[in-house]
Amino acid sequence: MDPYTVREDFPIFSTGIVYLDNAATSQKPSQVIEAISEYYRRFNSNVHRGTYRIALETTEAYEDAHRILASLIRARNGDEIVFGGGTTSLLNALARSLSIQLGEGDELLITIAEHHSNILPWARIAKRRKAQLVVTDVREDGTIDLEDMESKVDSRTRIMAVTHVSNVTGAETPLREVSRLAHEVGALLIVDGAQAAPHIPLDVGGLGADFYVFSGHKMLGPSGIGVMWGRHDLLEDLEPPEVGGGIIRSVKLRPDVGELKLNVSYLDVPWRLEAGTPNIEGAVGLTEAAKYLMRIGLENIREHEGRLVRAAEEKLAGIRGVKIVGPRRTDRSMISFVVQGKHGYYNPHAMAGFLSSRNIAVRSGHHCAQPLVERLGFSQGTVRASFYLYNTIEDVEALVSAIRDFVGGG
Repeated sequence: MDPYTVREDFPIFSTGIVYLDNAATSQKPSQVIEAISEYYRRFNSNVHRGTYRIALETTEAYEDAHRILASLIRARNGDEIVFGGGTTSLLNALARSLSIQLGEGDELLITIAEHHSNILPWARIAKRRKAQLVVTDVREDGTIDLEDMESKVDSRTRIMAVTHVSNVTGAETPLREVSRLAHEVGALLIVDGAQAAPHIPLDVGGLGADFYVFSGHKMLGPSGIGVMWGRHDLLEDLEPPEVGGGIIRSVKLRPDVGELKLNVSYLDVPWRLEAGTPNIEGAVGLTEAAKYLMRIGLENIREHEGRLVRAAEEKLAGIRGVKIVGPRRTDRSMISFVVQGKHGYYNPHAMAGFLSSRNIAVRSGHHCAQPLVERLGFSQGTVRASFYLYNTIEDVEALVSAIRDFVGGG
C-alpha cells in the first residue's frame, strides 16, 4: 500500500492540511463523493416501494449495500446487516429493543473504557427497568482488566457491552475471552466497533459477539449511516425499535365491539428493523467506501498505521515532558499523549490550538470517554493523533516538530 498514491484520491489534501483526527471522522475519497453524486443525478428514488425503473435500480443498490458490508466484515449474508444512523443511534435502538428482556435485579455490564455512546443507553434502560449497571475497571495502561470483569460477571448478568478498540488509547479488547465470560452465564455480548471496523480485518462470526456496531463516517463513508451486525436468530427476536412504513407486511385495522383491533405482520430481517425511508445515499456512499477498503486490504491498512504510530511514539518520547497514554508498541491507529510542564500538564486544548496554527488537525479533551480519561489521571484530557491509510511519515514528523516547538515556546 502506497499512502502517497492513496492521497491522490482525497481532494481535501490539496489544502495542505495534516489531518490526524481520523478517530473522529475520516476523509472521503473521490470515488465515494462521486458515487453519492451519481445517485442523486441518475437514479434518486425510494426503496422497496416503486416498480418503475429507477426505483428498482435504487432498491437493488440498497440491497447490494447490505451484501457488500456483510462481505467486508465476513458476515454470513446481507440479512445479518442492519443500517441505522450511526454507532450512537444503533446502540440506542438496540438498547430500546433489548430493554423488554430486562427486569428488576438484572445486571448490565460495561467497562470504564467505553465511549459515552456505549455507556448512556445502557444506563438509561437500567434505570427504567430497575436493573443495575455494573462497571469494570482497566489496568494502569488503559487495557481491560479481565480479572476484575470475571469477578463481576454472574448469573444476574444479562447484557455485556464493550468497546472493541478504545477511542482514547487504541487498546484492543480481547473479545474472545470476554465472549466466553458472557456466554458462560447466558449474557448477550454487544460490541462497539466504531474504532475497529475501519482499521482491523474482521470476522464478526468468529469474535464471539452477538451484536457488532460501527459507523460509516469513520471508514471513508458519509455521515449519518452506521451498521449493526447481529446473529440472525437474535435479529429475528428483536422488537423493532421504531415502527412505521417500510417494515410492514400487513396492517389490519377494524372496529370491533367498541374498540379498535390492530393486527400487524412485519417483514423479515433486516427490513423489519429499518423503519421509514432509509439513508439511501449514505448506503450508496458506504458501499463504495467498503469496496475501496477491500481493494486496499484492511491488513495492509493496519500494518501501515502501526508503523506510523510506533514512529510517533519513538519521536515523541524524545521530547521533554511528553507522556504517552495507553499501551506501547502495539498495532493501533492512534496515540494519545500529554505534556508535563513546570507547573503541571499543559492544557490539551492549548496544544491542539497551537497545532491548528500549523494546519495540523488533532483532537483534544476527553474524547467522549470522560470516565476513562479521568480514571487514567488526566482530568483536563489528552491530545489524540489518529492515523489512517492516507497518512504518511511526513505527517508524523510535522506533528512531532510542532509539539517540540510548543514545548520550547512554553
